[in-house]
Amino acid sequence: MRLLTPGKMSLRSGRSCTAKAPATIYSSSYESWIMFASETNPKIDRCSNGARELESGLGSGALSMTLLRAGASVVGYELREDFASRAAKNVDSFLGPGQRYRVEIPDVYEGIDEVGLDRIVLDPPEPWRVVKHATFALRPGGMLLSYLPTIGQVSRLREELDGSPFGMA
Repeated sequence: MRLLTPGKMSLRSGRSCTAKAPATIYSSSYESWIMFASETNPKIDRCSNGARELESGLGSGALSMTLLRAGASVVGYELREDFASRAAKNVDSFLGPGQRYRVEIPDVYEGIDEVGLDRIVLDPPEPWRVVKHATFALRPGGMLLSYLPTIGQVSRLREELDGSPFGMA
């Protein structure tokens, strides 16, 4: 990590730019990204402090770590055992043992065992298949969030949400 001060600076490409305000530059390690995500995004802190959350599609566990650092209790659903193991190891490695974090290997498309959740964060390829389960798993006023890389997936999820009790979709 390094602190940049306002002023003109040269980039590796040979071009230059002017920084108008101080900035902190983080390395590209998971730990630095996690620190950056929760320290620079106050919405994560406001939304997660004390929240009960389900994350599906854990990958490396980076998002789980951000949510945990913000004060959430996280249950992770991951279909692939190798990803589930990696996410759990990364959480233990970066945040230490004893976190409010539990990883399970169910198919989120088949259902969600948790109830009264504050938030469900989805990163599977077909999140619209989870909407009907999320309606029972979330507390009233709970939030459903999904990361989607294509407009086709966004459109399909939106169609499913239109036919559900979710508001503000």
